[in-house]
Amino acid sequence: MRFESYMITELLQHLEQRGPVLHSQLIDAVGAIERDQYAEALDAVAKLQSMLQVIISTRSVLREQIIGDGIGEVGDSLEEIGLRARGVVILAQLDRLRDAFRDPMVRGRTAAWFLGEIQTIDDLAALVHERLRKIHAIWMPYRRGYPQSRGLSHGDQVAMFRIKMRMAQRALHDLGDEPEVAHFLRHAVAASGIPEVHLAAKQLVDALAVPLDEPGARRLAQPPRYLLTANTNTSGT
Repeated sequence: MRFESYMITELLQHLEQRGPVLHSQLIDAVGAIERDQYAEALDAVAKLQSMLQVIISTRSVLREQIIGDGIGEVGDSLEEIGLRARGVVILAQLDRLRDAFRDPMVRGRTAAWFLGEIQTIDDLAALVHERLRKIHAIWMPYRRGYPQSRGLSHGDQVAMFRIKMRMAQRALHDLGDEPEVAHFLRHAVAASGIPEVHLAAKQLVDALAVPLDEPGARRLAQPPRYLLTANTNTSGT
């Protein structure tokens, strides 16, 4: 069953919020065992099992949503599934925007939303498509069985894959700060007077807000620049 983009984003957010809690729950279970507090350990393990069941179910649903995205077989990594699901949402909302911009009235009201060589919604879509292609090219060669991963030990392959995945996550997050994209989204998010454009832009914002797992610290990404400088004009002009 295909889900709406906002449902995919909600599932992603639900899944991503479980990561830090999952690690914390595991630490609690191990710590209780080391203290010989077995009843406490059993309770922690039960919570851990329940959380893992939710993660497995959510991952299964998300995998169904990204089959056919043109990238090939879907791996088991939560990071891969998350990144690919965000790409699916982004491309779906770009299509939605292109449909909305077929209306001459919409094009007439939004001419100032474009910068430099990006002068139409088709130009913007082409830019984002190219960026997504490059983002996926960062991590794809390091999946198990691909040429770059051959000859590496399993541990080295996993480590390299995770490094490249973090780089791809950062690149997707930074896409929202590219001047042409940021300028467009700042106006589009504020344009509640053009509902279809406004809603599609909000879903693009959510898809670009990738949680970043920095070495040594687990934190959510700061909001992209277009959210911090959102235009207060809601007329769509």
